Order: sequence, then structure tokens, then C-alpha cells
Amino acid sequence: MKIKLLFSYIILIILLTILPLHLVFDFGDDQWSSGFFSFIPTDKMGHFSLYFGLGIIFVWNELVSLRNFFLGFLFAFIMEALHLAIPYRTFELMDLFSNELGFTISFLGARLQTRVQSHR
Repeated sequence: MKIKLLFSYIILIILLTILPLHLVFDFGDDQWSSGFFSFIPTDKMGHFSLYFGLGIIFVWNELVSLRNFFLGFLFAFIMEALHLAIPYRTFELMDLFSNELGFTISFLGARLQTRVQSHR
């Protein structure tokens, strides 16, 4: 079941990457109107959250290895690089950074937790 969730989540990311969602949804302005994080564009938070979730699912499936980290990191890069080939999408370095940061923080956080628990 856990591995099915991983593959389903990967398919969700692929669909969100290639579908013209801007034609279906009106995202309005790209900023949160108020609050502590008002300086962060909402789409960057979305990228971060999506790939943070991917990292959590990797950890839940016990796929916490350097090899799997690089596979997830490469997947996040490829998904953003696909925007170069899709006419209605644009490649943005900040999107790529948000993808990679979300995945890295969740993955490394789990590695750190594992090490702390093993030293108890």
C-alpha cells in the first residue's frame, strides 16, 4: 500500500507539471495578502510543499538512502526542466529551488531523526 501511495503521488506531480492548470483555475495574484509569510510567492510554497510531501513518502516507504535521495532530487529537477518543453509553462530557477529545498529538508530531517534515535 505504501509503495502505491508513492507512485500515485509521483503521478500527481507529473500531472500537475504538465497540465495547463492556469486555464482552469484563476490563481489571482501570486502573494499571500497578509501574515508572516506574505513575502513568499504562493506558487513557491506550493512547490516546496509538494516535494516536501514526496520526501515524507520516501521516508515512510523506508527509501532513505543516498541513492534514493539523488533519484528524488533528479526527479524534482526533471519535472521543472520539463517546463522548457511545454509551451504554456515556464521554467523558473526559484521553482526548481523550491522543489529541491522541500524534498531535501524532509529527506534530511528524516535522516537526522533516524541518527538521533539510533544513538539513544
